[in-house]
Amino acid sequence: MAYDIDEPQRGSIPTNFSQLDEVHITTPSHSILNHCLKNVRYPSCRSLKMTVDPDDFDADPEVSLFPYGLLEIADVISLSECFSPVLKELVFELEFALGFDVVVPLLSFSRLTNLRLDWICTSAIDDASLKTIAQSWPQLETFWFGGAVLWVVPPSLTFIGFAHLIYHCRRLCNIQMSFRACPVDINSEPFSKTIPNENITSFSVAVSPIVDPISVACQLRRLLPKLTEVYFLDWLAYKLHVPPSFEHYEDGWSTVNEFLGVRHYYKWRRNRLKIAAHALGLTGRIAQ
Repeated sequence: MAYDIDEPQRGSIPTNFSQLDEVHITTPSHSILNHCLKNVRYPSCRSLKMTVDPDDFDADPEVSLFPYGLLEIADVISLSECFSPVLKELVFELEFALGFDVVVPLLSFSRLTNLRLDWICTSAIDDASLKTIAQSWPQLETFWFGGAVLWVVPPSLTFIGFAHLIYHCRRLCNIQMSFRACPVDINSEPFSKTIPNENITSFSVAVSPIVDPISVACQLRRLLPKLTEVYFLDWLAYKLHVPPSFEHYEDGWSTVNEFLGVRHYYKWRRNRLKIAAHALGLTGRIAQ
């Protein structure tokens, strides 16, 4: 469906698209995305994907005049008004750092099973915030959270937050997130009350910092008994060398993988990334 940003608003009565089950919105800027969401309603939509990508509009000289605006809270509040709680899949492809205040208006979508907030800034999310998120979205099966870039500022999330996620979201089978992996008291809550998740056999830790890899590996094995491998950097490393400040994290996660049974991890990882890069042509990015 085409959208003319210069077209005046049709009044205060919202336009309803009640027959749409899936919606994909692509715009060259966040400000235009906000404009597109005004006075429209998608009461039956179960799958929403939003993409902000100026590169898709390079062929149109008029689009270059649009500013690559910031994502404001009002934009997401508009989103929560446009879509109903029946929404199950929410994918944000917005290349702008998002904080917890952006997530809050979305917590009413309690039926979400697939959530991709790749650009969430995990340094702005603590364990208590992630607990709130996990409690609000207990049906999650896919959870991608802040793994799209190499965050220079370390995450505030810790292994406790990861345990909250496993505790409250029992159906999880696909995780990509960045957190501070460190030893915790396994006899304290939520760790001690968490039922192990046997659906997860692998997951991506992006550029998660790690301390005491063997203890972390033991904790992971206890929460995820079927876990066989953990991806550090993963697709971010297709065409990007590991920055020096992250090299010791790579060493730590390779120790975790060796504990989990991945032999000759470095050679395995490099070959895997080379094959994937050739097939997909993806490029990693670094965020300040």
